[in-house]
Amino acid sequence: MPSEIPSALLTQMKEGKVVLFLGAGASREAKDSHGNFIPDGKKLGELLSDRFLGGRFKGSPLDQIGDYAISESDLFSVQEYIKEVVSPFSESSAHELLSQFSWWGMVTTNYDQLVEIAYR
Repeated sequence: MPSEIPSALLTQMKEGKVVLFLGAGASREAKDSHGNFIPDGKKLGELLSDRFLGGRFKGSPLDQIGDYAISESDLFSVQEYIKEVVSPFSESSAHELLSQFSWWGMVTTNYDQLVEIAYR
């Protein structure tokens, strides 16, 4: 059952006084031109593991796999690969809806730039 947003929070949102925090899952509805969904954290970790670690550490958390991948290669190579993986995906209707609000600030843990694209 969806919960209602408290009226005080809605007022603050309308006044642009809310910081939006987007965590894992904020882009889960994003699709590419073939209808495939963007990789989640587990899948991205597997892709990084395959690319940089010979398939090792697949069961580890994404941030740990990312750190190992950077150690085995370098930050820019890992970032470029992640960009290759996520760039074919388009923002979802949720991203577009977010861009209609004036947030005081925004924090995200996501690797993609779909929120930024929605604001363009």
